[in-house]
Amino acid sequence: MTDEYAAVKRGKLVLKGDKPKAKKRKHKRGDKGDEAKVDEDCVKHGGWWRVTAAEEITGSVAIEFGRNTYVSALDNGLFTIGAPHDEGDGPSPEEIFTAFPAGDNKFALKSGYGKYLGVTKDGMVVGRSDAVGPMEQWEPVFQDGRTAILSALNKFVSVDAAEDAVVAQLSGADERAHCAVRTARPRAAAPRPADADDTDVGDLTTLELNYVLPPDSEGASFAGRTAILSALNKFVSVDAAEDAVVAQLSGADERAHCAVRTARPRAAAPRPADAADDTDVGDLTTLELNYVLVPY
Repeated sequence: MTDEYAAVKRGKLVLKGDKPKAKKRKHKRGDKGDEAKVDEDCVKHGGWWRVTAAEEITGSVAIEFGRNTYVSALDNGLFTIGAPHDEGDGPSPEEIFTAFPAGDNKFALKSGYGKYLGVTKDGMVVGRSDAVGPMEQWEPVFQDGRTAILSALNKFVSVDAAEDAVVAQLSGADERAHCAVRTARPRAAAPRPADADDTDVGDLTTLELNYVLPPDSEGASFAGRTAILSALNKFVSVDAAEDAVVAQLSGADERAHCAVRTARPRAAAPRPADAADDTDVGDLTTLELNYVLVPY
């Protein structure tokens, strides 16, 4: 099922961002202060951290019930709970969804099959809709460090172990409704002090910026370098042995460095108000958007 799922997975994704620095100093690997800031829960889930606010539910997300088990999409439009993952592993492709803000503290979810998640009148969670309507909107509830998801029927999402299915049938958010919405995108960086200098910039792998390249891949450009991140949170590179383009690198090292180029004209200067006519506009062939990726 994974191969079929990967072939149809679509969605607008978001790239990893700046990592905040605690002090104004040069980046040093193995620094004790950096070690103290490690999110152990995030590490145990393969870099997927627990969201604590509705505005953080955007881009690629996974929904964890229990310990290291995630909601998983099936090819019939239903959902189940996936097999447990080893500590340190993130969710599988069929367990990753694309989240979109839906207003009023709500969000919508799209599965890798290109369908939006909704709820039926009998409380089954299904992914069969091509558009977002009232039944495809979900509301996160955060309280006392716990998370639950409320459906359009005012029922909470849980896992029906007897039916091996994901449902929205609970009237109250008891322990069966407790879950974790996780994302691998970076947390928002702390504001940079006005008097900060660039001595703490660090290297390429610690400076991935929030930069989106539509529709299905993401790019990071910093320090004059560019890398592209896939939906699986891996960087694109060229496998010389296989003579193939792959997305398998966990870090944006020199193998991932590339250039995204275009032949389209750069932004023109403002046109003078007294310009005579439009005879210098040029023809259509000079305005084609030709994009290429050039590996270094």
